[in-house]
Amino acid sequence: MTGKLLEKRLDEIQGNMLDFALMLTADAGVADRLVKESVSRVLESGYCSDDRGVRFKSRVYVIMREVFDEKYGCQDRDDIKDATGSLYQVETIDESEELIEHSLSSGEVGDIIASLSPDVRESYVLHITGCRRREIARRLQMPYIRVVRCIFIGRTAVRKYLEGRCG
Repeated sequence: MTGKLLEKRLDEIQGNMLDFALMLTADAGVADRLVKESVSRVLESGYCSDDRGVRFKSRVYVIMREVFDEKYGCQDRDDIKDATGSLYQVETIDESEELIEHSLSSGEVGDIIASLSPDVRESYVLHITGCRRREIARRLQMPYIRVVRCIFIGRTAVRKYLEGRCG
């Protein structure tokens, strides 16, 4: 894609890029810097689509997500430690508190997560403890797209269980 055409296409989606950046972060200043950094990275690469311009916007969004993860999102979460030795064990609620009739016990949550395959379970547990997808991929030495798929499978399994229980 030529420089002028690339700049024109970027100008056309500038508003969409800002909306996407604001979905990634609630800080307007960070979102603005993210858009600027993404635009400069797109211009440096000079390539975001095939000859027909297919998938231009999606490629720009992928670049934006990569920039966000590099600058703001891929920090090691050392503040989250698992002292139980079990990746899917959830802390229990104090016995003296009253439980709502439809609430889940930690055993039920553990059973749901334990029923997942090992890759899905490890990816999902790291995801719900606050790790970013790229960090999970690095830690588990898995391809990024596999981590995304495992998280999706885990969320779907939990959602189906909850719909069956509450629905």
